[in-house]
Amino acid sequence: MISPKRLLWRIAVAYVVLLFLSMGIVSVYLVDFVRDGYYQSLENRLENEANLLAGIALRPLLDRGDPAELARTITNLGNSSESWMQVIALDGTVLADNQNDPTSQPNVANAREIAAAVAEGVGRDRRHSPELGESLAFVAVPMLRGQDVVAIARTAFPTASVRSSVNRIMATLTLSGIIAAALSIEVAYLVAHRTTRSVRAVTEGVRRIAEGELYYQVDTDISDETHQLAVGFNQMGTSLRNMVRDLSSERNKLSAILDTMADGVIVVDSNDDAMLINPAAATLFGVGPVTDETSFASVTHDHELQQLITASRSTRERRFAEIILTSGRRVISAVATPLDDENEGTVLVTLHDLTELRQVETSRREFVSNVSHELRTPLSSIKAMAETLEDGGLDDPNINADYVHRIRVESDRMTTLVNDLLELTKLQSGLDDMDLQPMDIAAVIREEGSRYVGIAEGSGIETQVSLPEQLPKVAAHEDRLRQVVRNLLDNALKFTPADGKISISAVANQNVVEVRVSDSGVGIPTESLPHIFERFYKVERSRREEGSGLGLAIVKNIVEAHGGEVGVESKEGEGSAFSFTLPIAESSKS
Repeated sequence: MISPKRLLWRIAVAYVVLLFLSMGIVSVYLVDFVRDGYYQSLENRLENEANLLAGIALRPLLDRGDPAELARTITNLGNSSESWMQVIALDGTVLADNQNDPTSQPNVANAREIAAAVAEGVGRDRRHSPELGESLAFVAVPMLRGQDVVAIARTAFPTASVRSSVNRIMATLTLSGIIAAALSIEVAYLVAHRTTRSVRAVTEGVRRIAEGELYYQVDTDISDETHQLAVGFNQMGTSLRNMVRDLSSERNKLSAILDTMADGVIVVDSNDDAMLINPAAATLFGVGPVTDETSFASVTHDHELQQLITASRSTRERRFAEIILTSGRRVISAVATPLDDENEGTVLVTLHDLTELRQVETSRREFVSNVSHELRTPLSSIKAMAETLEDGGLDDPNINADYVHRIRVESDRMTTLVNDLLELTKLQSGLDDMDLQPMDIAAVIREEGSRYVGIAEGSGIETQVSLPEQLPKVAAHEDRLRQVVRNLLDNALKFTPADGKISISAVANQNVVEVRVSDSGVGIPTESLPHIFERFYKVERSRREEGSGLGLAIVKNIVEAHGGEVGVESKEGEGSAFSFTLPIAESSKS
């Protein structure tokens, strides 16, 4: 029969063993978790710094090729970081170093992180560094020009801080265990009576923390014998919370980067479900937040993009493609990168919107084509007439004066075209600094309208100016305002036949004054209305060549520079009505 005393000691010993076993389980879990977390946090920080170094050092490396400038760049960046930073050529030569003379550094072409950076986009390694005499964590990323790797940016940081942090946690756990064991043995009798309750409390704490309740605290008043154990356990929980908080901070930084990126980012799993989609990608495809169950096809509705992902997943290689989305007809540059993780088949898709770039290229080509077309006719005419004059036409009084006059007319036409182009370019670039002042728009309309009355009557066209008695002043530049009115009246005269009618009117509407120039001319086809304010656009170019095709474009840019809007209404064969609005001057609002 076991004596009560012996039984108590057995219970006490069993309690101590159970205590050490519980703490051992938690310690092993926490030490591994904390160590992995610290290393992951350190490597993520080094990767961010390497990407930052790659972006900042790329220009001095490529554009100027100045070693001194590159050295200053990496030194300035290194001053704000405790990391060891290097820029490395593809052959392994160190080009710049923020801590050492790059010429004294050995060739690192065989370093594992360098090869991984070139092959996979990022390289990581932890090893002892002979140069610094300590173990370091290395992270390397490629420096890209377009799609070509031109150099490697590498950052490193000693791992001693990680080991020190882990050792402190282990020491804390060990000390807590020793204190708890000593107290348990010293007061064995009392511990024996309360062992069951104490073990349950500690076990519950382990379970709750393992389930994610990191703020769970063990009651330190459970018993005198387990007080130190509870305190140590709670200290361990505090350390775990701090570590998780650090990891959450890094995760939030990554989330902030994804949320503010201009490029779209989508992560697709092996089941072709969209695991992650950042706001830029959601905007690109016109969708809202997605869940893990949302299929990639239902987000993008694009077969070519799906094929790109399938090809990247099957070959385990990065794939590139330029795709025109079926929704919105936007042009994107897509890169599909397979991710190396436990769930094979996960692909990272990055999307760069090229629509505006392509539109700019198209506009540039159209601009060159339009200018060439507009200049070709007068230049050809001048050349033909000059050749005729050279071949004896100068001695022929029947043609020489006419040809000289026509040459001058064609030269004036080209001069007008060039001047209009310069003026339009100045307006569109924002270099025309217009001083907007309160302007009596009614007086401007009357003056400009009276100038065209005689011209219109000489062509058999009736002109009518209709203005209210009280019209508020507008915020405008006088010369530009007169230019808008003249261009619209010129346009109306040009396309209104004899016995036609031109009218100009204005009316105040809320905070703007709307001016309207109407005519009973030939009108504009419906399909031409959306393009009527574009540069060089002419209706029925084959039948009419009057003007440069820039007048209405100039009108639009001047009005928009004033904060107003332009509009047109027309029906072919019945006439047109052009309108524009200008904001009412502040002095007229009171």
